[in-house]
Amino acid sequence: MFEAFAGASIAVDALNSVKSAIIGLGKASLEQARLIEQAQKRLNFAAGGRFGGGQLMNQAGTFAQNLGLSKQSTIESFSSFAVSACEAGLTSKESQSVFENTSKAIAAMGLSAEDTKGVFLAFSQMLGKGKVSSEELRQQLAERIPGAMALAAKSMNMTMPEFTKQLESGNIQSKEFVMNLTKLFGTQHGEAASENLTTLEGKLNTLENSFFDLKTTIAASLGPATMRMIESLSTQVSALATKISLMLETNLNQQNAGQLAETQARVQAENSKKSKTQLQLSIVTGK
Repeated sequence: MFEAFAGASIAVDALNSVKSAIIGLGKASLEQARLIEQAQKRLNFAAGGRFGGGQLMNQAGTFAQNLGLSKQSTIESFSSFAVSACEAGLTSKESQSVFENTSKAIAAMGLSAEDTKGVFLAFSQMLGKGKVSSEELRQQLAERIPGAMALAAKSMNMTMPEFTKQLESGNIQSKEFVMNLTKLFGTQHGEAASENLTTLEGKLNTLENSFFDLKTTIAASLGPATMRMIESLSTQVSALATKISLMLETNLNQQNAGQLAETQARVQAENSKKSKTQLQLSIVTGK
């Protein structure tokens, strides 16, 4: 009998674990869908419409997969960069070129998702300022990609002292610099980048990408039903908030009315007491 109960308990625990895992996967899928939707909006803006934005999204995901990079972090980083590139005057094709060449350097160096974001952030800030500053180049880019300073000077056809002087003087235009440097990234790191798939980092990213694809599929299947559920829940919460507000207002009015009645009764009592006192005083004084 005890063994039967123990077996049943284990089965229940197992079912609960499976249930929790499914719920967790559903939540993760919806959160991923939210982040990718935001990235898609940025790419749509950069590409001038949904069609071009969709193409950029697919190309970024495929390119990341082929280099053993994290799809999600790559797409998020590229989408943010693409907006800055667009506002700086780069075409969609130029942005794509910068992305692909930079991704080759990232794959060759085996950079983490956080460092990947840092690299694209550095380029975004450079383009936003219009000129290259030492802060983005040295502290954000060169720290993550070894040899970036030497390539930076080479990309502008300068010696290192010449480049350093121009950099400190604020004479390096960011658009030309970013295009030239990332082109060298592609040439310098292209061959090594293809080997990233065989590394531990590359294989872990490939595994992560499999879950990314799974969550994308789940989110797509849950999408319409979930949107309807969220809309319905929002309506119900709004209605509940209105009811609670009315209840609180009614309660407050009742309290105020009660306090007013108490005050009036107290004033009447005090007036009555004063009248009695005056009457007694009149009797005593005979006035």
